[in-house]
Amino acid sequence: MDILVIDVGTTRVKVALVNETGEIKNFKSEFIEKENNQTEQNPIKWLQSVSRLSKKITENNQMDIVSVTGNMHALLPIDKTGEPLINALLWNDIRSQKSSKWLVGKYAKEISQRFFNPPIPGFPLSKLIQFREEYPDKYKKIYKLLQPKDFIVYKLTGKLSTDITDASGTLMFNMKNKKWDKEFLKKLNISEEILPDICKSQQIVGYVSEEGSKLTNINKGIPVVAGAGDLITASLGNGVDSETFVLVYGTAGQLLTTDSRLVESLSNKIFAFEYVIPNQFLYLGTVPAGGYSLDRFSELTKLSKEEIISKANKANNKSSLIYMPFTQGTGTPHMFYQPMGGFNGISSVDSINEYCQAVIEGPIFSLKESYEVITESLGRRKNLVAQSLAAKIPSIRRDIESLFDEEVYIPETKESSIIGGAILGAVGLSRYKDITQAQRQMIKVKKIEKMEGGDKSKGITKRFSFYQNITGKLFSKKEVF
Repeated sequence: MDILVIDVGTTRVKVALVNETGEIKNFKSEFIEKENNQTEQNPIKWLQSVSRLSKKITENNQMDIVSVTGNMHALLPIDKTGEPLINALLWNDIRSQKSSKWLVGKYAKEISQRFFNPPIPGFPLSKLIQFREEYPDKYKKIYKLLQPKDFIVYKLTGKLSTDITDASGTLMFNMKNKKWDKEFLKKLNISEEILPDICKSQQIVGYVSEEGSKLTNINKGIPVVAGAGDLITASLGNGVDSETFVLVYGTAGQLLTTDSRLVESLSNKIFAFEYVIPNQFLYLGTVPAGGYSLDRFSELTKLSKEEIISKANKANNKSSLIYMPFTQGTGTPHMFYQPMGGFNGISSVDSINEYCQAVIEGPIFSLKESYEVITESLGRRKNLVAQSLAAKIPSIRRDIESLFDEEVYIPETKESSIIGGAILGAVGLSRYKDITQAQRQMIKVKKIEKMEGGDKSKGITKRFSFYQNITGKLFSKKEVF
């Protein structure tokens, strides 16, 4: 059997044909044009990309089922005609700080108990409240709130739905009773009617309609599963479980693992979402400007990424120069979402090499802090799967090996979210009895030989201690903001 997977990511739309063993048989992608300082996207352009890419793949291929994934935590309101009222406000849009602060001031404890996560500006609830205040006329026209993947599913099938993973990332889904939180929404004067039905990620929610077929050339009547957020499908495709961390050094830096326990001590320190396996939660440590810091530094210095990495490898390992990768807020575990990046420990002898080293190490240090918080509550894991730059760049992998205790693996494919989406499709058609069986058959990772850290290991450990000392002082008092 073959699964067509559509992935509406933060930077690209991808469409792939994947078979039941996890082999990617065909793959196409396009860059997504962002708007308004990289925090908005036009959903119609997603559709246009999906249409172009799907037609290229369906030209000589047939599929048995469609699975859709996409970036999480967006605010995408549609009207009764199914058209977007605004551009999708993405996860990295932190302009709703006013409503976020209001929620913290009035409902902080209650939000923590109901939703486990804090009301940061990136979550849809904060954005929705601010949208209502700034655009009351448009707010009144809202028929449903969707996530990016849900919008594509709707255009393919005519069905309005979301899955449990994306629902848990809205701050409107009660993590304990597994439903939209009517009681809390009523306090905020938000109607539950604007929220879609919640389905299991692998559940078939509809079939490709005549309109969907015209859009994509996918045969009418092909089943479509609800899918899951890309954070979830990427974790799934990397084999995350209660014995495995996944470390992603991408646009955002992420550290993920699962557990059957919803641990109160992690609330407001580490994000928690529903996972595709029943009675499992996905824990997320994150630094929003992880790999983006490298991109931005490249723009400012006119150095390519390859040149930055090369210069970092020549840096003085005894340097104390560190980079605080907080240009889009801290992420976990400090949860301050105001730009406050910077360099510390600057000396008169530091060259561009040391600055390059610091920019690369900063996101790893941030994830290491989240790692220590997670392992203190959940215990250590046996394995760590390195993804994105952490898998591609040997020197970054060496840094990770120096700071993390687990055995390090890398996936044989970089398209982990595509594989995760394919797993949901395969289970949706009952090719496998459950997610776990599908993972065993469709995921391929390989263990890597540990690199010799030497003096570099000692140097990075010392710089991480310096980093912790600074963040400890910087965030010890919330009055800093």
